[in-house]
Amino acid sequence: MKTINSVDNKLIKNIYLLKKSKERKGQKLFFVDGLRETEIAINNKYIPEYLFFCKTLVKKDDEVDKIINAINKKSEVIEVSDKVFRKISYKENPDGVLSVFKYNNKEIKDIKKDNIIIVLDNIEKPGNLGAVIRTAVAANVKNIILTGKEVDIFNPNVIKASEGLIFSINILNVEISDLLIYFSSKNVT
Repeated sequence: MKTINSVDNKLIKNIYLLKKSKERKGQKLFFVDGLRETEIAINNKYIPEYLFFCKTLVKKDDEVDKIINAINKKSEVIEVSDKVFRKISYKENPDGVLSVFKYNNKEIKDIKKDNIIIVLDNIEKPGNLGAVIRTAVAANVKNIILTGKEVDIFNPNVIKASEGLIFSINILNVEISDLLIYFSSKNVT
């Protein structure tokens, strides 16, 4: 296990940049700030590239150990100092766990067969998308399709507002014309 205590570390500087949409899209990486959200992502078959934790901020050491065991050496686990963690964290009161994942770009062929598909056109606010995700998961909807102006699906506010449930639903961006062709070919009303 690696330890980082400097905010000037190259990897830490790179992770810090992921707070910006342009950097997330350019690097095809996003971060998940929080123990619960990281657990939900891992339980839904997302494997982090990096798992950062800070012993002074973590309240449940055994929960972090469970995550480390779940990723089973597939990710780089890095212990960081309080100062370093607070630099990369998005939250005001972080819980000491932050994970970094590769973008999971889904396509129209990835739409799961379901009776209900939520289509959101030109949704702009990440918090609103997160709220819709929570509602969709509660209603057992399996697909959310975004058309029009593209909101960054992996914006930290989407992840936070969805309470991590974004990882338990199929969500993708699709051009409206492609969606209409797909719906027509599948007899979706």
